[in-house]
Formats: sequence, structure tokens, C-alpha cells
Amino acid sequence: MSLYLCIYEYECEIHGIDVGSYSDFNAFRTKLFHLCESNKIVNPLYTLMNHSDCEGEWTPLECKKLVSELHFIKELVDKSLTEDLKETKMLIEAILYLSHLSVRYNSPILFQ
Repeated sequence: MSLYLCIYEYECEIHGIDVGSYSDFNAFRTKLFHLCESNKIVNPLYTLMNHSDCEGEWTPLECKKLVSELHFIKELVDKSLTEDLKETKMLIEAILYLSHLSVRYNSPILFQ
């Protein structure tokens, strides 16, 4: 099964991203957790980490928090950028873009 994150306005999809399988999304979050841990940073990714990896939604209010978290982790990834973090950075940027759209359109990010 693959995880698709998307935003709808009325019944039209505004934007969506395929983040891979549920386990890929979990591995992405685990990689970010370990990056924070190795830099001695305690859980700055509460919204990202404390959500099911396969269902539900992030509300526009949660997406405002997510934007802040993703900007923080993107800076940390930029400082530590290695070859194995390039794909991680691209996913951070994709979710960041989707989060901005969620706030702009006042529509949740749906996990499908």
C-alpha cells in the first residue's frame, strides 16, 4: 500500500504527493528523529511524528505547526546534507509545500 497526501477544495484535488509505502513514510520520520537525536534536539517535530502513518488528516491549524517544524528540520538537513539525505530533503520540501497550501486554502491534508 502506498500513502498519498493531498488537499481538496470542494471536490477538486488541489495538489497531492505520493510519499511511497506506509513503511517508507515511517522510515522518513525515523530518519528525522535520529537526525534530531544526534544533534541533541528533543522532539521539535511533534505534529509530524505524532500522527498515524496511514490514515486521517492534518488540519489547517496543524499544518501551521507543521510548516514551522518542517522549516526547522529543513535547516538541520541542509547543515547535515549528505547523499542519503537528498531524498529526505525533497520529501520535506514537498510536505512543506502541501502544508502551505493547506493553510492557504483552509483545507486539511488528507492521508489516503
